[in-house]
Amino acid sequence: MTVAECTINYGCTLVLGRRHWKGLPSYSLPLLCDAVGVSLVDHHDALSDARACSGLASRLLDELGVSSIEEAAAELRVSLGQVGAKDIRCLSADIRAPMPQPNVDADPDHPFFGRCVSFTGALLQWTRAEAASLVAARGGIASEGVTKQTNYLVTGDQDPVKLRGKPMSGKAAKAALYASGGQEIEVLTELDFTRLLLG
Repeated sequence: MTVAECTINYGCTLVLGRRHWKGLPSYSLPLLCDAVGVSLVDHHDALSDARACSGLASRLLDELGVSSIEEAAAELRVSLGQVGAKDIRCLSADIRAPMPQPNVDADPDHPFFGRCVSFTGALLQWTRAEAASLVAARGGIASEGVTKQTNYLVTGDQDPVKLRGKPMSGKAAKAALYASGGQEIEVLTELDFTRLLLG
């Protein structure tokens, strides 16, 4: 196999950490290290950050009782990312599953009842699948993409690698395009989404 044909799997401690250590106010490297007791000597120094991420990965494996990142990813139901000669495929926070069906017996006065909700970026409080289930439980329609039927786009943390230098995700750009054409589509932060969900 040549270098050009080589593909390397990788695990992201940010995505894995969000899934395993739930409920933290932030998952930035310094705060995550502090929360789980891993040393971070000099943030933004490449070697120091790498050692801290290694420490987080080791702590994660210990707590899960597994011996590899592949096993940890399977346990936490995330997909490993891939680095190849021509592209980077980012680690996904969710293994694809069928979208849940809306609860037709939910409160018809809830803001999400009968409304189409899509998501972009990583949510801190829930996985994408959990958020979709919460929408469906309230009678909403969780959607993978942004379409002309989308009423809400919930924006989480964006992966800069996936953005590839663009100011917003493809879904956010499509939502802006539809909104400029007169479609009633509202962009929500995760906090806005939570308030509507629980309100």
